[in-house]
Amino acid sequence: MVDSPADAYADADDPGAFFDLLAAVAVARREAADAPWTGDVEFYRELAREHEPALEVGVGTGRVYLDLLAAGLDVDGGDRSADGLVYAPARTINHLPTLSTLRGAFAAARECLRPGGRFAFNTFVPGFEVVAEQYGEERVREFSVDGVPHREVSVTRLTDELEQVAHIRRTLYRDGERVATRETPLALYPKRVLELALEAAGFSEWTLYGGFDREPPTADRETVWVAEP
Repeated sequence: MVDSPADAYADADDPGAFFDLLAAVAVARREAADAPWTGDVEFYRELAREHEPALEVGVGTGRVYLDLLAAGLDVDGGDRSADGLVYAPARTINHLPTLSTLRGAFAAARECLRPGGRFAFNTFVPGFEVVAEQYGEERVREFSVDGVPHREVSVTRLTDELEQVAHIRRTLYRDGERVATRETPLALYPKRVLELALEAAGFSEWTLYGGFDREPPTADRETVWVAEP
């Protein structure tokens, strides 16, 4: 088991190649409408238009960030200036494995907001059936990038039942050869925990949507949060 993000990063043979391929995975899943956060770019782009300047937390491969820049929006990644919108796409908060790191991240987002600003993020509802049926099972996704066959092999295991923390181990292959392996934590945060963390960080109100089309929330859809101080 990997104990920290630093350990997980060191596990990747070639971090640069890993994230290049990870970006390709995201594009392939988006084109196939396979990603649970399909529609997030449009959602965050619209929200940024309403509340720019914006700050993305966890830029990663730049999938959302670069799109917003290309749209001519005032958006930064990693800046600490006062912003009208702070957003954390692609389930970024689930990679904060402890309540203290979650609360700290929410507090930092709150500090970055100017009056009237918004903090937005998306996550999922931890489902017992998913944990029971899918965790521990190897999942394989195959796709093509510039005509070259690629494959992603992943397995998620519940590593701490008491704290409700899992780890995802992903191995990426290009043309049959392994590029890198990386293991990252995945915290299973229920709705009440997120509400308590938002309140502790100084947010007074929040709206919860079921999906990026702003439908009412349900347990089987991506949950999208928009909070304000």
